[in-house]
Amino acid sequence: MKSAIVAMKRDLLHVGARSVECLEDLGRFLTPPYDPVHREHFAGRIRKEIRCEAVSIFMSEEDPNRLDLAAGVGYKSNYAQVKYYATGFKDFLTSFVYRHRTPLNMSDKELRKKPSTGIPFSGRCRVFIESDKFFNLIAVPILAHPSRCLGVLKMENKLGAKEDQKFPDEDFAFAQVLAALIGVGYQRQLYGQLLAPGSFVAPPSHTRNVIPYLQYCVELLARQIRAECVSIFLRESTAEQKDVLRYSAGIGYREGYQRHVYE
Repeated sequence: MKSAIVAMKRDLLHVGARSVECLEDLGRFLTPPYDPVHREHFAGRIRKEIRCEAVSIFMSEEDPNRLDLAAGVGYKSNYAQVKYYATGFKDFLTSFVYRHRTPLNMSDKELRKKPSTGIPFSGRCRVFIESDKFFNLIAVPILAHPSRCLGVLKMENKLGAKEDQKFPDEDFAFAQVLAALIGVGYQRQLYGQLLAPGSFVAPPSHTRNVIPYLQYCVELLARQIRAECVSIFLRESTAEQKDVLRYSAGIGYREGYQRHVYE
């Protein structure tokens, strides 16, 4: 599904010398039927990009109160059976991020100060990571819109880091951009399923709420990749039942670009 979810200028997708090619796999990750091989490949591309030991994506695809592993690399096989719950008797860091929609970038040393931080941390991360070690993590909520969380993106054990060091700020910013794009993609996919193919209806009010969130995404991405211009085009059907890509958010463009449409 080429550029069906998000269309961007490919020549902008660089962070200094570091390519963000993993975004190319985003469409396949989001498009049903879900292929475990594609999903694991997507997680692997993120791991390569960030240069960390393990990456996992937990999604509430079947039960809004439960997070299941959608993709993961760098973990032992039993991690696939792990489930996190928004509410429950025992609280975990992943559940905390999902429930409070709070992004975290913390070292093992910081997390062990949980009485003062208020963040639940069981310390069992090292039980599931292949190396049996744990130094730091990034955990970012995957949001459909600011008040609706769909899952959590986690990155663990930055290569070369020590237990008192967290991930670099640029990795944290990249993780937030990536989680934002996953969330927007899932939201668009949901609306695409709700509307009959080729239908033309006024978007419901909650759909329009995604526009400020998309604008937040492009501003965050522009800062991360140090680009002058970033834009997001979303697919929609016209009254003539023709699919087009219409401008939805952007930064750095002259007035009038907002009316641009790609056929």
